[in-house]
Amino acid sequence: MRWFVAAFILLAAAQAAAQPPSSGQSAVPPELLVPSEEARIFFEVLQSRPLSDETMERIIQAMPGGSARPMDDVIERVLAPGPAVPDWQQLGIDERAAIEAHEGGLAANMTEGATQYGPAYGYYMDRSIETLIPPEWVLIGRRGAPVSGESVEIGVSHLSPKLILVERIAFRHLGNAGCRTQAESRLYADPSVPASQADMIATVFTMRFLSVLERRSLCQVVEEVGQGQYRARFFDTEGHSLAAFDADQTRFRIVPFRPVPRPAAPR
Repeated sequence: MRWFVAAFILLAAAQAAAQPPSSGQSAVPPELLVPSEEARIFFEVLQSRPLSDETMERIIQAMPGGSARPMDDVIERVLAPGPAVPDWQQLGIDERAAIEAHEGGLAANMTEGATQYGPAYGYYMDRSIETLIPPEWVLIGRRGAPVSGESVEIGVSHLSPKLILVERIAFRHLGNAGCRTQAESRLYADPSVPASQADMIATVFTMRFLSVLERRSLCQVVEEVGQGQYRARFFDTEGHSLAAFDADQTRFRIVPFRPVPRPAAPR
């Protein structure tokens, strides 16, 4: 599930723009990626008043019609279930066992991949988020209570050029599948990246999507695709594939543990 929200944001952007995402190309119209004064002010405000469920409700009330229906329609299209896959939870590999087999086990290893906008990391031993991320990142949104338990993992994913999602996620295991049960989610802004309309849209979409995801139980199965590369597939708990994600070709690998690198100097 560490890669799920990042994949969703790319697909949602494509749906909202009414264009299919192409491999190696942005689904976001280029004009939305241009730095803007409106976006700069938006993130400046969030720096002192991070988004919460309450502030999201006020944002939604200020939308045309006072409704989140346009966002929810996009979310529902992206999450539409595909066909049921027999024995889906037995597909792939035991991801944690594969990581634990490396020298030093879960504590000394992690996963590393890439979203369209930057790296993505997975940590399999529960740690304080603050010990993993750069101190320069600015908290701009949060939701969900702190999680605990044996199967808690931490995911770090770039959702737009400026926006990063960091989550502590609790899982339950069904065969080789890991199913998300609860998450403590935080949104951070990279101060080294100028703010754009795309960053604003990703921020609001992500907060709304996380609230929807809280009411669903979604699962991931990890498959080995050769040469030390892995990919995730996503299902609901009834074994229906999430068809919109089947074309996602994101790959990740197991690497020695390290915190998230610090950002470059502001440009």
